[in-house]
Amino acid sequence: MIKRLIKKIVCLILIFGICSLSNLPEGLQNGTLLNFNNKAYAANARNADIVFAIDTTGSMHDEISNVKNNISEFVNILNANNINVRLGLVEYKDIYEDGYWSTINRGWFSNASDFRKTLENIIIDGGGDGPESAVDALEEARRMAYQQYSKKFIILVTDADYKEGTRFDTSQKKILMVDEIEMLKNDNITVSVIASEWYKSVYTSLFTNTKGIFGNIQSGFSASLQSLTSMINTNELPSVSIISPAQNRIFGQLDTAFTPSISVSDADKDTLVCRYYIDSEVSPRETKTVSNTASTQLVNFTSINMALLSEGNHTLKFEVSDNWDNPVVKTIAFKVDRYPPSIGDVKLEAVEGGRSIIVTGSASDNISGLHSTPYRYSVGSTVYQSWSSNASCTISSLIPNTQYTVKFEARDAVGNISGVSKAIHTKAQAPQLSLGSPAETSIDVSVSDSNPAATQYQLMAGQSYASQDGTLTSQPVWITLTGKKLTVRGLAPGTQYGFKIKAKNNEGVETEFSQVKTGTTLAYPPSGVSFARGMEHIGLEWSPSSGALGYDVEADGALVYSGTAAAYTHTGLQPDTSHTYRVRVRNAGGTGGWSNSFRASTLPLPPGVPQNITTEEAKTEIRISWDPAERADAYHIKADGEIIDIGSNISYSHTGLLPGTPHTYSVRAVNEGGSGEWSEELSVETIPNPPDTPANIKAEPTRTNVTVTWLSCERAEGYEISADGDIRDAGAELSFLHDGLLANSSHTYRVRAWNRGGKSEWSDPVEITTWPEIPAVPSNIMATSGGDFIAITWYGIQWAESYDIELDGNGIENTAGMSYTHAGLTPGTKHTYRIRAKNISGEGQWSRPIEMSVLPQEDAGGAEPAVLINMVAVVTTNSVMVSWDAAARDAQYEIEVDGEAIDNGESTLYNHTGLPPQSFHTYRVRLKDGEGKGQWCAVLALSTLPSPPGAPSNITASSGNTYIELRWDGNEGASYDVEADGKIIDAGSLPEYIDEELSPGTTHTYRVRGKNAGGVTAWSAAITKSTTSPVYELECIRDVQLDFSLLASNVQDFSGLKFVVEYSPEDMEAVDLCRFTAAADIMPEGRIPGTSLGVKYTPGRIEFTVNESIAPGTAWSGEIATIVFRPKTDGKTSISFNMR
Repeated sequence: MIKRLIKKIVCLILIFGICSLSNLPEGLQNGTLLNFNNKAYAANARNADIVFAIDTTGSMHDEISNVKNNISEFVNILNANNINVRLGLVEYKDIYEDGYWSTINRGWFSNASDFRKTLENIIIDGGGDGPESAVDALEEARRMAYQQYSKKFIILVTDADYKEGTRFDTSQKKILMVDEIEMLKNDNITVSVIASEWYKSVYTSLFTNTKGIFGNIQSGFSASLQSLTSMINTNELPSVSIISPAQNRIFGQLDTAFTPSISVSDADKDTLVCRYYIDSEVSPRETKTVSNTASTQLVNFTSINMALLSEGNHTLKFEVSDNWDNPVVKTIAFKVDRYPPSIGDVKLEAVEGGRSIIVTGSASDNISGLHSTPYRYSVGSTVYQSWSSNASCTISSLIPNTQYTVKFEARDAVGNISGVSKAIHTKAQAPQLSLGSPAETSIDVSVSDSNPAATQYQLMAGQSYASQDGTLTSQPVWITLTGKKLTVRGLAPGTQYGFKIKAKNNEGVETEFSQVKTGTTLAYPPSGVSFARGMEHIGLEWSPSSGALGYDVEADGALVYSGTAAAYTHTGLQPDTSHTYRVRVRNAGGTGGWSNSFRASTLPLPPGVPQNITTEEAKTEIRISWDPAERADAYHIKADGEIIDIGSNISYSHTGLLPGTPHTYSVRAVNEGGSGEWSEELSVETIPNPPDTPANIKAEPTRTNVTVTWLSCERAEGYEISADGDIRDAGAELSFLHDGLLANSSHTYRVRAWNRGGKSEWSDPVEITTWPEIPAVPSNIMATSGGDFIAITWYGIQWAESYDIELDGNGIENTAGMSYTHAGLTPGTKHTYRIRAKNISGEGQWSRPIEMSVLPQEDAGGAEPAVLINMVAVVTTNSVMVSWDAAARDAQYEIEVDGEAIDNGESTLYNHTGLPPQSFHTYRVRLKDGEGKGQWCAVLALSTLPSPPGAPSNITASSGNTYIELRWDGNEGASYDVEADGKIIDAGSLPEYIDEELSPGTTHTYRVRGKNAGGVTAWSAAITKSTTSPVYELECIRDVQLDFSLLASNVQDFSGLKFVVEYSPEDMEAVDLCRFTAAADIMPEGRIPGTSLGVKYTPGRIEFTVNESIAPGTAWSGEIATIVFRPKTDGKTSISFNMR
C-alpha cells in the first residue's frame, strides 16, 4: 500500500510540475533520489504539458459525459496535489464533412478551473461517416508551443476510426497517420489513446510507437491515466566519455593549445548541460547545452591556451547534467612541461678556401633529459643536418666571403627546443686574372673566382693601382668588380703594362697576389676627315697619324682601301645617293678601332615639276596645295607674279584678298642640284559674297498647281524654293511650278538665292490657295408653276460661285442664288430646264433636264380654284412623299404623278416610292367637285436625292512629335467628318486631316465618315495612333560609359537648325561630345576641332549646329554626332533629343 502511494504521488509530481513536498513519505524529501525497477526517480518535480484531443462529433453523445467526468476527476487529482501542470485542449470533428475550421485549438490552461469550465462547455454535433479527422487533431496538438524542460503528452479521446490528411497538407505532401507518428516520435511526444476496445487495434501503432498507453472510453479511464506518471518520473542518467585530452598526457612547449572534448547521449532524449573545470576551480570555464541526445553528440569546448597554465600536474573535470538529477562527473589528469634544455659553449671555425665552416657544441636538461637524437644544425633558415647524436658538424659547399648565421639546437624528451645562433664569414678565394679587348687608352681585366660580387680586390697595373672607375692611382685602393670585370683606363696608347690582383673577405683576411699578366694598348684612329662631293664620286682625306704603319677605309660597310696614303676617292656612284665611311690606323700594337661613321651624299638631280595642284577658295583667301615633288627639298610659289620661298611646305595660303577677285599661281621645286621647272599657271577667283534676298515673290494658282515667280538677284548662281517646307532646287530659273496639288489647298512659299559664297536669307513667305474643284451637279431640283410662270429651286453646291439655267435648250440665264423664276409664260405650255454650277475653276456638268408646264388657260380663268395650303414634299434617295392640309370635311382629291392621274380619295398624303436616285418627277393636285373633277391648284416638280457616298476606306495615319495626319480613299461629291478622341470635326471635302498641337508620346483614336445630300455613312473602324516621343529611357550601370548617337534624316538645309540633347546631370555626365575625334571634346562653346560641328554645352544640355552645305535639290540623312556619357548611379534615366 505504501509503495503504491509513493509511486502515485511521485508520478503526479513529475508529470505536472513543482508542488509541495511536505506530504511525501520519508525518504523522498530533501531532494533524495529513489530507484524503482532499476530507474532513477527524482525528488525534484518535473514540468509536464498534457493536451487532450477530443472527438466532438455526434457519435460521441453517449460517451461524452463519461469522458468529461473522468478527465475532470483526473484534473481534480492534479489540483488536489497542487501539481504545476499545463493542460491543453483540441476539439475535432471531420474536416471534410464539417469544414476545415471544425478543428478548434482552445490553447493552454495553467488554471485547472479554467480548463474544467472549457471542458464542460464542449458541444457534441457534426460528423458524417464513421472515421473522423484524428490525424488533423494530432498535428494541431503537435504544433502547440511546449515548455523547454517539460515532458510532452497528447491524449486522444475518440469513439471512431481516423481519416488521413490534415489542414496542413500541401500540393506536394499529404500527411498520413504513419507520417504523423514519425513527427511525434521526433518531437519526443508521448501519445495515449482513450477509445473503445473495438478501435484499439486501429490506434495500436500510434500509442505503442510513441510509448503511450490505451484506455477504454466506456470505463473509468482516469485510473489508467495515472500510469503516465511513471514515464515522467523515470530518468536515465546521461552517458559521458572523454575524447580529449588523453589520461596523463604531457604538454610540451610546442603544445600551445588543446580543445577539451567529450561525447554525450541520453536515453530520455533530455537536453544536456555540459561544463568543465580545471584543478580546484569552483566556477565552470565554459558551459554548453546539447539537444538531440537520443544519438551520441560530440561536444567541443573552446580551446585552452596552454600559456595560461602553470608547469606541473593538472586535473580536468567534466560535469554533464540533464536538469533531472545530480550531474555525471568525469575527471582526467595531465602535465605541463615548459622548459627547454640548457646549451653549453658553441664554437665556429672558417676553413681556408672559403667553402666550409666547423661547428661544435653541447647541452643538458634537468627535467626530462635530452632526446635520444638531441642536436640539429641549421644555416640561416635551412636545416643542414637534422636531429642526430653528433655534437660536431662540418658545413660545406658554402660561398666564399659570405656571412652565414649558424644555429645549434638541442631538444629534450618532450620536444622542448632551445638554440644558439652565431654569425661567421667564410674566407675569400684567391682570384685568377685574364686580359682582353685592348683599346687606345684601356685594357679589359677579367677575374675568375667564386667570391660574391661585393668582394673587394686590389688590382695593380705596373706600379699603379686601379681605382673603382678603372683609373690609375699611386696609392693602394680596394675596389669591387662589377661582373668580375674592370676596364683599366687612362693608359697611354701603344704601351705595354703588367697586371696582378688579390682579394680579402669582409673581416679583412687577404689572399696572396696572382701571377702577373702583360698587355699592350692600340693607336687612335685618324682625325680631320673631310669630303669633296660630286654627282658620281666622293673624295675622303684625313690627317696622318704618328707612328702609323697604314690605314683602312670602310665604305658602306665594305673594306675598300688598305694602304699607306692618308686619302681615298670613292668613284662610280649614282646621283643623290648616301654613303657611310669609317677610317682606322694600323700600328705596332695592332689594328686600331674604326673612327666614327661619316655620312656623305652625292649631289642630286634637279627636282621635277609639282603635280596635282589644287586650290581651295574662300572670300578673302586662296589655299594652294600640291603633291610632294620627287627630289624636292623646298618650293617656290609665284603668286600674281611674286616669287615666294615657302621652304619645305607643300601648301600656301594667299590671304588678304578681296571677294570675287581673280589670281594666278604656279609652283616649282628646288634642291641642292638646282631648281625644277615652273608648273602650269592656274587662274583662280576668290569666292564672292552671298547674293541678296530675292524680291517681288508672286504666286499664281490654278486648281492643281501654283506658279511662283521672282526677280533676278545680283551675284546669284541659282535659287532654292521652300514649297510647304520642302526645299527644292530651282536652278537658275526665276520661276517654279508646284503641281500635283489638291484643289482648294493652302500653300506657303519662300525663295532664296545662292552662289559659291553662300545662301541669301529666305524671302518673306507668300501664302496662296489653289482654286476649288469644279462644282458638282446640282441636286434636289424642285419646280412649281402658276398661270404664267415656273419657279425652280435647288440645293447649293460646294465651291459654286454662281449657277447657269438653260431655258428650253437655247437660252442660258445666270444667278448667284439657288432659285430662278421663269416669268411671262403662256398658260398650258411645257418647258424644259437644266442647271449647272460654275466657279473660277470652270463649269460643272448639266443636271438632268426637268420638264414643267404652266397651268392651262382653263385652270387659270373662270372661277377661282379651291386653294390647297401647306403643300409639303419629303424627298429621299428613292421616294417622294407629298402632303397637304385638308380643304374640307369628306373632301376628295386627285393627284397627277408624272402625267398619270391617280384618285387619292380623302387622303391628303401620297407616297411615291421605288424611284431611282437623282430622278425628276412632277406632281399636280386638285380638289374634286360634284362631277368628280376640279381645277388643278398645286404643281410641283423635284428630284430624288443622290445615293449616300461610299464609306471612307484605306485609312492610314502617320505621326510626328506634335501631330497626327490621316489620309483615306475619298468619293466624288462627298465631304467628311472626323471623330478625334470623341470630338466630331467637319474635315471638308478633302480626303485628309491633320490633328495638330498634340503632346509628344500621347495616343489618340480616330474615326471617319462620309456625307452628302443623300445621307451619312457609318463610322469607319477606329484607328489608334501615337505621337512620337523624343525622350529615350536608358538602363545605366555606374561608371560604365554609354554612347548616344544623334541621327537626322531628309535634312535639306542645316542653316537655322539646332540639335538639342537634354539629360539629368545628377544621373550622368558627358565625357566626350564627339567620339569621332581622337581627343575627348568637352568645351562650353565653340567648334569641335576636325568637324563641321558647333557646340554649346552646359551640364544637362548640349546644343549642336552643323556648318555644312547641302547641294540644292538633295537631302542629307545620317549621324550628326555620338556623345559619350558616364553614368553616376545605377538605374534608369532619360535623354531627350529634339531638332529645332
